[in-house]
Amino acid sequence: METQFYGPDGGEPGRASGWKVRLELATAVVTLATALIGLPLFLHNRASSEAQPLPSASATGGTAADGERGANLEPGKSTGVTEDAGPSSAADAVAAQLRLPEEYIGTWRGIGTQGSQKYLTIVRLRGGEAGEEVGDSSYPPLDCTGKLTLISGGDDVVIREEATVGCQDIDLHLSLNADGTLDYVAGEPDSPTVVGKLIAE
Repeated sequence: METQFYGPDGGEPGRASGWKVRLELATAVVTLATALIGLPLFLHNRASSEAQPLPSASATGGTAADGERGANLEPGKSTGVTEDAGPSSAADAVAAQLRLPEEYIGTWRGIGTQGSQKYLTIVRLRGGEAGEEVGDSSYPPLDCTGKLTLISGGDDVVIREEATVGCQDIDLHLSLNADGTLDYVAGEPDSPTVVGKLIAE
């Protein structure tokens, strides 16, 4: 006599493995559903991480390593990277040579000495750049006046004096002293025509 097997539900022979098929099918459905639910969350997290790249050298002005260090800094911490400080001191020095220093602006008066002669010397200066007229001069005892054009500025100012009445054209070398007086030299400093010490009015 052939032995017949019945399923756990007491079903008919030949259906003994049907519950196993249904169980496996249900398990597969549950696994698939779980995977489908988790997939969007995984893709969202991955997209978020890819959307936040580390700072690059072109964005921060530094290297890629600088970008990584910057990403790990606490809020308020500095990366130590400084920006351009602006115009160089060399450029400022060149600009100073092209204008009359403010300390020289004003009216200066004193006694000029030319050989054995001594006479009142007056120099009036206003602001200006090299090549511009920056003032005028006068020598009352000599009935002589001139207009002054700046040649160079800086610590030792050189001015071209062009006679407007009497006298003759000549270069003036002016330098400010610590006591506030102004050294006046007409002609070459090594062999001056006129020297004097002027005081601001």
